[in-house]
Amino acid sequence: MLRKSFLYALAAFAVCASLSAATVEFRGGTLLSAEISRCRPELDIPASNLPNRVYACIVFELARERNISIHDWALSAFGRNFKAIAVCSDGGKWLTDGNVVKNTGDRMALLFELDGTLVSNQRSATLELVALPDSKAAPQEVKFKNLDDSSFTGMDDVPSKGSMVK
Repeated sequence: MLRKSFLYALAAFAVCASLSAATVEFRGGTLLSAEISRCRPELDIPASNLPNRVYACIVFELARERNISIHDWALSAFGRNFKAIAVCSDGGKWLTDGNVVKNTGDRMALLFELDGTLVSNQRSATLELVALPDSKAAPQEVKFKNLDDSSFTGMDDVPSKGSMVK
């Protein structure tokens, strides 16, 4: 009986562990979510001329005493860098002006516009997060969940334990 209970407990733990969300540490703090979508958020700038545009969004918590702007990060796909085009703090409006956004301790998000022909149509895509400008830090691989035509998950809807694709 004890052995059977142990096996049930072990199986329950394995199921819970596989369902648990994940975060990823990065140079600027903690990534909570990384998603790609063809659905463009409301922005005050025109779309680029990229063929088959897709958008990538990372939601994160900044490390203490760090600030951020769209000039700090890029995503790299097959050797081509795509700079951030907007930043959002605490679920507010996407800011595209390039000003530094102060760390308020709330969640933040960066938005990137990518050439969709470089990103696969699979359920997930791995891209590299690159610190700018000319950082000596190595790029960090980040796995993005592909939402196809769905909107990005709202910043407040991302679990505090993260929802990163493993």
